[in-house]
Amino acid sequence: MISTLPQALELLAQKDVQISELTAQKDAQIGELSRKIEFLQRQLTTLQHQMEQMLRRLYGRKSERLNPNQ
Repeated sequence: MISTLPQALELLAQKDVQISELTAQKDAQIGELSRKIEFLQRQLTTLQHQMEQMLRRLYGRKSERLNPNQ
C-alpha cells in the first residue's frame, strides 16, 4: 500500500513509463501489420488479375483467345 505522496508520485511515474513503452510497442506492431496488409492487398490484386487472364484464355471466345505462336 502507498503511504506517502512521494511514493504515490513515484508509482505514477513508473506506470507512465510503462504505458509509454507499451504504446510505442503497439504503434510499431500496428505499423508492421499495416505494411503487411498493404503488401497482401497488392499481391491479391496481382493474383486476381492473373486469374482473370488465365480464365479468359481458357474460356474466352475464339476471337479473344491468344495465339500461342504470338
